[in-house]
Amino acid sequence: GISGHVADSQLLMALADWGFMINLFNLFPLYQLDGGRVADCLSPALPAVGLAAGIGLAASGAISNPIFYFLLLGGAFQVGSRALGWSDPAPPWKRLRGAQMYATAAAYASLVAALLAAMTLNNAKRKTPRQIQAERAGIVLDEAPTDHCYDDYFASFQGAFDDPDRS
Repeated sequence: GISGHVADSQLLMALADWGFMINLFNLFPLYQLDGGRVADCLSPALPAVGLAAGIGLAASGAISNPIFYFLLLGGAFQVGSRALGWSDPAPPWKRLRGAQMYATAAAYASLVAALLAAMTLNNAKRKTPRQIQAERAGIVLDEAPTDHCYDDYFASFQGAFDDPDRS
C-alpha cells in the first residue's frame, strides 16, 4: 500500500489490495480458515454465526466465488455434525477463558478493522482501467472517481462478444 502511493504505482496498489482482501478472506469465521480457528477458541456458537454470515453474503451476491461455496459446505458440515452429535465439539483445552479470550477477541477485531482501513485508504488513489486509459490518451474524465475501482472494468467488454450480423 505505502510503496504504491509513494511510487504512484497502480500495480503496487492493486497488489496491496489483493493482499488485504486475501487476509480478510482468511479471517472469515469458517472452520477451515484462520478466522474459524479463532472463532472456535472463543465460543462454540461462533462457527454457526460465521456460517450464517457466509450464507448471507453468498445469497446477497456480495461474494460469488465458487471456492467460497466449498468453504460454506465445509462449514455447514462442521456446524451440522456438531449440532447432530456426529462429531465432538472443540476440545476443552482449545477454549480460551477470561483475559486470554478477551485479548484474542480484541486482537482479531483489531486486525480485521486495520485491514479494512488499509484497504479503504489504499483504494482512495486507485484508478479504474478506464481512468488509466483516459489519462494515457490525455482525456480528462468528467466523473469523480468512485470507491468502486472495478465498476467500469467489464463495461468496456459489453457488446464485445455480440454477433455483428445479429441485429
